[in-house]
Amino acid sequence: MTMAGRRDRLHHLRGSRIAIAILVGILIGCICTVLFPDGFFNSGSSFTVNEQRLSQSTTSKVGQASCESSERVKMLKSDFALISEKNAELRKQVRELTEKVRDSDVETTSDGHDNSTAYGFNNGFDEPSMGWARYAHTMRIWVFNSGFFYLRPTLPSIELLDRVADTLSKADAWDQAVFNEQLFYPSHPGYTGLHASKRVMDMYEFMNSKVLFKTVRKDHELKKLKPVIVHLNYHPDKLSRMQAVVEFYVNGKQDALDSFPDGSE
Repeated sequence: MTMAGRRDRLHHLRGSRIAIAILVGILIGCICTVLFPDGFFNSGSSFTVNEQRLSQSTTSKVGQASCESSERVKMLKSDFALISEKNAELRKQVRELTEKVRDSDVETTSDGHDNSTAYGFNNGFDEPSMGWARYAHTMRIWVFNSGFFYLRPTLPSIELLDRVADTLSKADAWDQAVFNEQLFYPSHPGYTGLHASKRVMDMYEFMNSKVLFKTVRKDHELKKLKPVIVHLNYHPDKLSRMQAVVEFYVNGKQDALDSFPDGSE
């Protein structure tokens, strides 16, 4: 009797638990039906809507970022093209300058006023008392002007400056005269000459004022040339002539040089 009673109570307890589980399930189902009438995964559910909004937001941001990246790339390409063009122009200028001076230690303007005086000529010396040997040949060139010159960073160029500075520190001498003496005096007993290569700048591109006022301004073709510099070394009225040079070459005033004499008054 005791064992049978226990079995009946166990069956009754199990039945009660099942009934409770069923009731809980029905209750949860009712609550879900009220809260989610369209179901959990329906296209109209808040979960799906949020998912769609998130997707749209992400797509919008990606599209915006893509547009910004495209514009940025275009700007960078434009900047790169501009910089490349400027670099090409600079390389051209450097190449042109290098081609003018690459073969010499020293390159200077000349005080010469024509091809012979600027670049050198053979000059005959006549001594009649020598009879048959009365004539001797000399080489002459107008001096280099120390007002404008280019020095390559070479040992001879450095030695030239050292020698000029040393001479001027010990004697009251003209710097241009010392400059030329150091360049041209050859080695001889008691003296070691400077082994520096030399070049004279084109006298029409690097022009002294004698060339300009005595020759260039009177020649129709030479007046068309545009010099790199004009050195007013032959005339004491420098300011007024400099102003006239600017008017002529920069501002295009064709008669700006006409009022001046060839030399100084």
